[in-house]
Amino acid sequence: MLHSHTPDRSSLLPGALWVTAFITGAEILAVEIVGARLITPQFGVSLYVWSSLIAVTLIALAVGYALGGRVADRRGRHGTKSSGDLCLLLLIAALALASVPSLAGPVFSLTSDLGLRSGSLLSAGLLFTLPLAALAMITPYIVRLLVVRSIAYGDGGSGGRGASPPEYNIGRAVGGVYALSTAGSVLGALATGFWLVPLFPLPRIFLVLALGLVVVAALLWAVDRSWRQWRRWPAVVLLIGTALALWGGGSASAGPVISARFHRLFEGQSLYGEWRVLETDEPHDPDGARLLLLNGIIQGGVDPEEKSVFPYTHLMEQLLESWHPEPRRLLLVGLGAGVMARSLQQIGHGSPVEVDVAEIDPMAVELARRYFGYAPPTGTIAAPRQVLGRLSSSQREREGEGATQAPTIETGRLLIEDGRRLLSRTNRLYDAVILDAYAAEALPFHLFSVEAFRAVRQRLEPDGVLLINTRELAGTIASPGLQAVVRTLREVFPVVAVYASRTGGPLDSRFLVASMHKGQSAGKPEAVAVTLERGPFRGSLMTAWALPIDDRGGRLLTDAFNPMEWLDAPVAEAAREATRRYLR
Repeated sequence: MLHSHTPDRSSLLPGALWVTAFITGAEILAVEIVGARLITPQFGVSLYVWSSLIAVTLIALAVGYALGGRVADRRGRHGTKSSGDLCLLLLIAALALASVPSLAGPVFSLTSDLGLRSGSLLSAGLLFTLPLAALAMITPYIVRLLVVRSIAYGDGGSGGRGASPPEYNIGRAVGGVYALSTAGSVLGALATGFWLVPLFPLPRIFLVLALGLVVVAALLWAVDRSWRQWRRWPAVVLLIGTALALWGGGSASAGPVISARFHRLFEGQSLYGEWRVLETDEPHDPDGARLLLLNGIIQGGVDPEEKSVFPYTHLMEQLLESWHPEPRRLLLVGLGAGVMARSLQQIGHGSPVEVDVAEIDPMAVELARRYFGYAPPTGTIAAPRQVLGRLSSSQREREGEGATQAPTIETGRLLIEDGRRLLSRTNRLYDAVILDAYAAEALPFHLFSVEAFRAVRQRLEPDGVLLINTRELAGTIASPGLQAVVRTLREVFPVVAVYASRTGGPLDSRFLVASMHKGQSAGKPEAVAVTLERGPFRGSLMTAWALPIDDRGGRLLTDAFNPMEWLDAPVAEAAREATRRYLR
């Protein structure tokens, strides 16, 4: 027999407890998803970030469940005391969530130099362990209160007062609580991913989550007529703390520290991360540029004449012209700032080239059009249920400042679709496929496998080429990641060439060219070069030269086994550090 003082019959109606279980379950998943969005601009979109968030979530839930069960048994011998504790836990979680935007900056300053794995794990732990553990502690309290009512009155189940233990329906109470909590988690995941993140900035989402817990605490308080017997000062303190945290909540911006020589033209969230458009304050600065950033990593940049300020785009164009001088139809996977898409339309010496572009994020298209002179084609825009028009209310931009009105072009198609999926669906053949896709600093692993390269090969003309833009640690010929990509390419294509270009920074460029035509490499240049007139590489002769790569130690990447994120992690971390240095 459970020992419990009889609670007041109107105390904590079971319906309020079921609502509490549902809402707390929804908030746990919402915190996990929004937490990943908060950490991503600092540490990138990677397996490590998600693994860190999931690990911290599970640890916090385990601690919360265990601690909540012990405390519920120790303090729950009086139903009114348990109800007060339940309200306190909800307010503690609300205060912790309301404080996250203000704490994010100091936490990231502390962890930014710890590297991708340690930094993301420690950041997640410092920011989200307390709110998640407090939310997890609520579940055992709810179970305890339902069981107490079942014993006393039978309204937690079918057993009546004085019934024998088998009729207490403890199993039904526990199963019901966890079922409702899980159903809430499903709703929380869908609502956060489908509506909250696309429509609202992160600080406002944390405000909504915190206020939701305050409302639930108020509901429990309202239906419990014995609340006047409980000391209320802890709740008042927590409410005041939550209100102050919400009032002074920071921007929750986790991007890199930006020098005063840059100002923001745009900042906003899409389904795929945080986008920013930066510009140097002095438009006539020879080193000046307008930059596009995704999750804190530069995706492209132009000078005042809307020419690329980064040499890799010019070097790739020269390599394409060397390997396929007169292309008629091209496929570009990854739009970025739209710089390469614009220049590819004029490559060669004949009529304009038909360029199809596969870009997964509609916001990238809109930003490239508004700020970087990209001209969207008038061909098919395959964007089901997507509108490439007005930016949503979660975006912040300086109205009219820096925006450009790019004309449309008459050739090519813009497809809002994943590049791998497009390759499997289209029946078009291309003279060249250019792979310039990044998830911020990370290579999309699903585009770097035997199966993915075979899909590319099937969409190439007999003399077509695949051109890939990637990068390497300065001073390194071939890291394990590059060796794996080269080996995987050679599994599919008989001709694979690698070109290297030094940048003078922590990262160098690597360009990979693959072809089915065994005689196509004959007579190709050993090097191509470009000198830029503006931007950070102004006045430097940038050269890409042929580099022999021994891939015998490289891993073969397949859809079933693709450790690309692990192999490429040192290069990805160097890319993030290089961006920090440049923006400072």
